[in-house]
Amino acid sequence: MLNAVTKAAVQEAKSEGSVVHVVDAYNEPSPPQVLADRRKPRVAHTTVHTMKARMENRALPGGIEPSSPRLQPPGSALVHTRRAGQIAEPHAHASATSTKPSKLRRLSDENVPPSKSGSATEAETASKVKNMLSRPHTIRFVSDLNTAELFCAKHMAVSRLTVLLSGQSEITQADLVALIGAPKKTSASGMWSRLKTNLMKKDGGSAGGNTGGGNAKDRMRTATFGVPLETLLERQGVETDLGAHGRTSLQVPQFFEVMLKTLSSMDLAIEGIFRKNGNIRRLREVTDAVDKDYSRVDLKKDTPVQIAALLKKFLRELPDPLIPFRMRRLFLAIAAIPSQRDRMEAFRYAVVLMPQGNRDMLNVLMTFLNWVATFSHVTEQTGSKMDILNLATVITPNILYADVKEPTRGDRDDTFSYDACNVIQQFMEAGEPLWMIPDAVIVFLRENSSEFVESTTELNTKDLLRRCDRQLQQGGGAGAAQTRALSDTDP
Repeated sequence: MLNAVTKAAVQEAKSEGSVVHVVDAYNEPSPPQVLADRRKPRVAHTTVHTMKARMENRALPGGIEPSSPRLQPPGSALVHTRRAGQIAEPHAHASATSTKPSKLRRLSDENVPPSKSGSATEAETASKVKNMLSRPHTIRFVSDLNTAELFCAKHMAVSRLTVLLSGQSEITQADLVALIGAPKKTSASGMWSRLKTNLMKKDGGSAGGNTGGGNAKDRMRTATFGVPLETLLERQGVETDLGAHGRTSLQVPQFFEVMLKTLSSMDLAIEGIFRKNGNIRRLREVTDAVDKDYSRVDLKKDTPVQIAALLKKFLRELPDPLIPFRMRRLFLAIAAIPSQRDRMEAFRYAVVLMPQGNRDMLNVLMTFLNWVATFSHVTEQTGSKMDILNLATVITPNILYADVKEPTRGDRDDTFSYDACNVIQQFMEAGEPLWMIPDAVIVFLRENSSEFVESTTELNTKDLLRRCDRQLQQGGGAGAAQTRALSDTDP
């Protein structure tokens, strides 16, 4: 029998065009369920009491707006959960987490709804830029910067690095400016040529013949090893909870995350981890299996030493290393700065100039290796014996090395140079501060956000560099203490 409350709820659902079927679950005195299906393949399960509460809230002034589009009152707009760090607060009914995989983008277009006409007016564009640049006190990590903020931060990095490297190296401001924009397209003899060569080697080293070429093309579509990082992120990019980050998660290839999380669940105190090469034959078998379908490979069957060797192989076979070839000279030049304080400041600005994918992945790797180093001496008798220095020594040749086409003085290969290892060692030792936004950048964003609203065309390299230089000359670092105070009070 239906009581008055149930009948009222059923009538309300039918009046909205729903097909209602009332059931009594498990033959127990529990609230009936209303199963509504309105021209959509999914079925919504809602208790009668919930529907009644929603109807009452909608009828009362100031009541909570229903989160379902089906129950949304006419003329009202849904309030979606916005990107963390924005001014607007999420809707009260918005889910805190999402089970859907997020797309690989960190765009500022989410700050402002799209224009109805399809082309944003000047006022809308100005409002968008204002939203992009009006929240410097709510962000701490470089990963939290949106497109416009990161664009400004890179110019401040160029301006400050020019000063820090003055008289220390041959790197000019023009060299630094070239790192701001998108990476240049590589020719057939560049990165893609190296990718094809790597894949052909896996097929037996035969570059001629139709069979080898066909296999190489097939591998290019599914391969994980020897594939450019940008391509990997498009194929299998995921947001990870690893690494040092703020409100915005870092984005890495899924198989890279799987390797780290699998290692995290194993005994990392085993002696020689990351130093030993593991079983070469098994390494080749796993590599081939991963290239066919990485999701079907169970790494838990292997030892920590074997997975660590697989991780090094994965990093080494990136066509452009984790620290890109074009940025290698910059990092080595920074390592030669005598002052430790200036050196660490320069590293932070260099990190800002890195491509997003490389920066996120390097962040996760350095944070993970810093943790691995804690197992170097568990007791006096046990431990991996792989402290930060030893880990830096074995991992550096896989992520910071010279391009074979790059001319070296006296034909000297400095891949294993002290400076290169020193860079990676300092990255692991630095911890979270390395990945946080430099104070001068936060001051710049706070003091210039209103000026950019006047004319969005002023967002160009020449003008931004002039503004950054002026701030530094006027003592832009003077606001550092105030910036840190603001950051300390952030929730």
